[in-house]
Amino acid sequence: MTVKELSKLFWLNREIEWSQRELTKLESELERDTARLKVLRASLDGMASPKLDGMPHGSDVSSPVENTVEQIMKLEEALRKKHDELVNLTARISTRQTLAILERDKLERYIAEVDDPYMRDIFRLRFVNGLPWIQVAASLGRADTWKSIKDNCYRYLKKH
Repeated sequence: MTVKELSKLFWLNREIEWSQRELTKLESELERDTARLKVLRASLDGMASPKLDGMPHGSDVSSPVENTVEQIMKLEEALRKKHDELVNLTARISTRQTLAILERDKLERYIAEVDDPYMRDIFRLRFVNGLPWIQVAASLGRADTWKSIKDNCYRYLKKH
């Protein structure tokens, strides 16, 4: 197995985290826009229709009702687009989570076949748990430096 294959779970998890942050932001925007839409719709109840006496009343030919309805229509369209984006993003996260589970199982099977328990620990800490090399070294509790642990790992992969 290559380092790229071993690192696939790490990158899938990063992509899931990034997408979940994006999802949270999108949900917040939807909530904010829905509240704004509710306020705009409520404001229509108290508005008076424009005077239609045929006499000029200034340079502004649009009415407050017209402006509010236009804002509502634009906001509804934006909400539809954001909702579609939310559905797509949720599906993407679900797909990536499934891929991550499959990748983790694949990694666990590979690691279980490694003869050396020390190397199994290194692989588990680095590639399953996603720890940086310095934390892998600290977790092992040995005098080895993170650099020597990394070198041992890559040497093992070249041999096998």
